[in-house]
Amino acid sequence: MKGHTTEELEKAIYAEIEKIKTEPVTDWELQKVKNQFDAAMIKSVNSNMGLCWRLANYEAMVGDWSYINQYWQAYKNVTAEDIMRVANQYLEESNRTVATLVKPDEAENESEGTLSEKEGASY
Repeated sequence: MKGHTTEELEKAIYAEIEKIKTEPVTDWELQKVKNQFDAAMIKSVNSNMGLCWRLANYEAMVGDWSYINQYWQAYKNVTAEDIMRVANQYLEESNRTVATLVKPDEAENESEGTLSEKEGASY
């Protein structure tokens, strides 16, 4: 991204992760995501092929094609507190794997160096 280093972007992402661990998402944000999920689910079953794929997928993954209804309802029941709890449980520094991909001609301009120079680095 022009104007920002990958290090700056990484720090901004970490700041957002910490924010979501300590501040609940707004009702508006949560409803927006739920609306997007609803739209995606409806669109995905809008054709015979899409419906077939979804039902077959749930049958293969959990052994019950009707699980689609439970999954959809569970998603709708997610709360801002659930998001904070899960973020605190799983979004820990010890769980991170970070890779920085830089175009070869841009690698010389990056302050972090190339991936091969950082292979021994621990994140």
